[in-house]
Formats: sequence, structure tokens, C-alpha cells
Amino acid sequence: MDTEHESEDAVVEEIEDTEDEAEDAVVEEIEDTEDEAEDAVVEEIEDTEDEMEEPAEKTEDLERVDTGKKQSARSGAATYRCTFKREWTAEWPFITVGTTISYYWCCICRHENSCAHQGKADVIRHIKSKAHHTKEQTIQSTVSIAPYYAPASVGGMTTQDAKVLHAIRLLPVL
Repeated sequence: MDTEHESEDAVVEEIEDTEDEAEDAVVEEIEDTEDEAEDAVVEEIEDTEDEMEEPAEKTEDLERVDTGKKQSARSGAATYRCTFKREWTAEWPFITVGTTISYYWCCICRHENSCAHQGKADVIRHIKSKAHHTKEQTIQSTVSIAPYYAPASVGGMTTQDAKVLHAIRLLPVL
């Protein structure tokens, strides 16, 4: 019996050893797989970061080539806004300040235009435009109706003055 018992113990011990070895192999395989997966994830992240940086650099290069200009936050007239100057009204009596200081009103065209970009050059450009010239010629060619509404005068006296004088004469003398 002792031999049977010893052989059973030996078999159980061998099975336990085999199980321990198998368990150790599985744990080692899992750890290796985890390490490989972690390495792969880290490598993927690094590749993605590299890819994200590269197009930004290429885009900047393309912008410089496409525009042919220096890249700056603000440049030219975009930095400053021109405003309407009152002396322009002295030079061109038909323009006045618009709804804001960056606009002017053209009385001939009855239109508000911007002078924010180039200031006086914007006004000159408008005055030289075909639309402005057409409206200006139309105004000059029309006949004024003011003479039809002016009081008539007889003998240096207006009609109204004549009526007042006639009423005074008709009044009884006291």
C-alpha cells in the first residue's frame, strides 16, 4: 500500500508541477503579450504625433509659397481703419459723414460708401465711377422747379405784399 500511496503522491506531485509550469507559462505569455501590446500602443501614439506634426509644417510652407507674401498677424490697411475727414466736404460739397466715421454719404448718388480701407482714395474712386458720373449728369440736365414756386413780383412788389397793401387801403381810417 505504501507503494501505491507513494506512486499516487508522485503522480499528484507531477500533475501539480505540470500545472504550475503551465500556469507560469501562461502568466509569462500574458505578460509578454501585455508588454508587446503596450509597446505597440506607445509606438502607434508616437507615429500619430509625428504624422500630426508633419502636415502642419507642410501647410505653413504651402501658404508661404501660395501667397508670396510675409505671414504676419496684421498687415497694411487691415491694421488701421481710415475715418472720414471734414476737409473732404470742403473739397467735394456733395459728400458728408455717414452713419459711422468709417463711411461717407454721397448726396448725388444718395448712397453710403466706406472710406475705411484707403480713405480719400475710396472717395476719389467713387467720384470717378461711371455710376456717380451718370447720376451727376442727370442732376445737371434736369430743370429746376424753383421758379414755378417763387412768389411773383409786380412793380418790385411780391403778390403777397400787394395783397397786404390792398387790405390796408380798404381798412377804414379812424
